[in-house]
Amino acid sequence: MLLLGLLLPRTARAELELELGLFNRFTLKRDEVQRRLLYDTSTQAFAGKSYLAPSLDDIYYSFLARAGVVWKPRKWIALGLSVDSGELRPVGSLPEETTITLPPPADALGSPTVQTTGQRSPVTANGLHIRDEARETFFIRQAFVRLQAPETEWLVADVGRFESELSGGLIYGDYGIGLRLLFDLELLKGKPFRLSSRLLLPTRSWTEGLRSPLLELRGEYVLSLLETVGLSVSFYHDGDNNFGALFVPIISEAAVKMQPTMDPDLHRGVFSLFLTTGVPSRANLAWFTLDANKYFGDLQLSASFVAEVGHLSLDNIFQVLTLLGKTPAGLPQGDTIEVSTLGFALDLSARYLITEKLALGGFFLYLSGDSNPLLTGGGRYGSFLGVVPHLTQTNLFFSGGMNETFSGRQATTSGIDGRGVIAGGLNATWELKERFRFGGTAAVLFAQETSPISGGGRFYGQETDLEASVAITSFLRLSLEYDVLWGGNFYAASGVTHKLLCGLDLTYER
Repeated sequence: MLLLGLLLPRTARAELELELGLFNRFTLKRDEVQRRLLYDTSTQAFAGKSYLAPSLDDIYYSFLARAGVVWKPRKWIALGLSVDSGELRPVGSLPEETTITLPPPADALGSPTVQTTGQRSPVTANGLHIRDEARETFFIRQAFVRLQAPETEWLVADVGRFESELSGGLIYGDYGIGLRLLFDLELLKGKPFRLSSRLLLPTRSWTEGLRSPLLELRGEYVLSLLETVGLSVSFYHDGDNNFGALFVPIISEAAVKMQPTMDPDLHRGVFSLFLTTGVPSRANLAWFTLDANKYFGDLQLSASFVAEVGHLSLDNIFQVLTLLGKTPAGLPQGDTIEVSTLGFALDLSARYLITEKLALGGFFLYLSGDSNPLLTGGGRYGSFLGVVPHLTQTNLFFSGGMNETFSGRQATTSGIDGRGVIAGGLNATWELKERFRFGGTAAVLFAQETSPISGGGRFYGQETDLEASVAITSFLRLSLEYDVLWGGNFYAASGVTHKLLCGLDLTYER
């Protein structure tokens, strides 16, 4: 009763913000690049030739249902809750699984289960069986309490689960559990400075990833309302083998590279184990970010530079070969692979308003890349590492477009298999009569390093994205998106990837 007495206003009416949405998607994909190494039960071997080749076709319907509410009983407190279904496919597509028997004496390690080229069609959410998504997240995305200084809001504190973005999405862009503080000296005393900090458990799960804190300390010099220069320092301790899972694609690369020269039975058994367990790891990483946002009349310029430094300790998964007395030459020795990391990221963008409704822009993105640390034996690894990066420069290679906030996000290496990204492009947006929106992006993308199992080149390809939408009513919008990526010589085979999306969004806000 005392708590209710403090929260319930005596005179002013409590504020209630409500958001509802149903986002429907009809998707057609053709010749998408295969990013998983799958097991072919007909040949009893991994399908190495299809890895990093444009070979996937799919057509499906999916939707996301979302509801969010923010209740402000007093000026100094707000309670927020949001839930959503994730990208839910009533007829999903997941690889079938099979169990592999290891040769003795490695069979003492168990019988690994691997994903196969066969497909099953359960209901999925965010690429997982809906049962797994429900068990991990309960479909709760945000649940927080916000405390703030009344009137000016010079001090704001969020506690609970909320969405966070670190370094413009280069390091992290997803939901997490923790504490966020903002101290705005400009609102308090008219001084052009803002200080903020956040301590997160960067995971969507309520039961996993709870031993890996992410800390950020940030300061901003405020040039004007929308212009800032910022400096931030972030630190991450990986106590949940998150980066070990990140290296699964690098294990796949090693499997494809070693397949022609390794005994088929040995290759099948050993890499089945590797791809099941990942690379057990421990990690401590730090990021130093300098960013700025400045307007010159109708021209907006934004820049972020990030230096990443740290240490990874990876279990040497190839030690299992020692049990069999068949360790191939050239593989790292010892129980662990110690890796010092030093990576860099540079994100530049520009946007010029020709009219209030028409804008032209461009971007340049650099993410450092490096070769496979599992094959080089450790030492220094120069691929830029983030926790769960969220980049939206293009729609196919990156995560932009109609589904920018639609589906779940995952930890990934920079570029493909950690080979880095050097990308530049132009974009345009046009609004017509407040109902119609049009947009387009054209970009070229390169890797910093070549891959030993693909085409031998550094050119990812050229991507073109086109989008159009119309507001049928205030709560109903119809959208179309077409994306095409002309694959370059980085991939194992040449091809053109197409994606066609049709969206029908129903939204309500009050």
